[in-house]
Amino acid sequence: MWRSYNVIVKSIENASSFEWIRTGRQPFPPVYSPNSGVPLACVIPLQFERYAKILHRLDAVEDRVDHSLSKKERAILHIPDCVSIKNLVASRPIGSRIFWKEAAQALGVPYSQEITHAWFSRALELNPLCWPRFIAGPADGALDFDECRELASILVKSTSEHTCSFRLPEIPYLGTDQRLLFEGPLEDVPEFFANYQFGPEYWWPQDHQWCVCSDYDLTFTIVGGPSQLITTLLKSQVLECIEISPMIRVDDAAPPPRGSYEASV
Repeated sequence: MWRSYNVIVKSIENASSFEWIRTGRQPFPPVYSPNSGVPLACVIPLQFERYAKILHRLDAVEDRVDHSLSKKERAILHIPDCVSIKNLVASRPIGSRIFWKEAAQALGVPYSQEITHAWFSRALELNPLCWPRFIAGPADGALDFDECRELASILVKSTSEHTCSFRLPEIPYLGTDQRLLFEGPLEDVPEFFANYQFGPEYWWPQDHQWCVCSDYDLTFTIVGGPSQLITTLLKSQVLECIEISPMIRVDDAAPPPRGSYEASV
């Protein structure tokens, strides 16, 4: 049993509790193809009423290039002005949140269910350094602490079970602690993982009425569950959620709706 900041979480020795997810997922394609991509079924079992995507947090950051170089120096070094992103963050305090919907509007990117961070990169193809100059995030495979806490709070209020199991990711080429499976109160999950680079890859209750997936390659978290849970998530003022179809792709190469945006810098 682990105790941290009055949080009590215990390690699960029996790996069978994860089998319903392992066997319920569709196998990844043996050879990746950008034309077919990775469907949602590869990361979460398709057994729920509805699904939602929680878009990981974006924050405005200080642009040190503008502060350290003159306009003439930036011109000599061919450093772009990044007008669209600069305008997006200009009136915001450093560290304030930027919603994906706002970034999408500023960059001419469609705000639709298959949106990925890669769509912003494509819009900035000629100036790829514009994004990190002005925006931090989204994080791969991890919700922000406040987002994680909000999700846990919604799950506590929306479901009958207040204890859940959760599993750490197995990341290729990185040493992974053999203790992957844990169990504890839902409200303790955010605090327990506050100091982890990656939070739990999966959360689920014993009755399997919902499942949360934060794959380490994704800049969003997937939630599958009963209709009322998804409705509550979509109404959250802390989480930026968008409802998704079980047939969508979740890989970065998922194409935006045809003819729906033009590159903007």
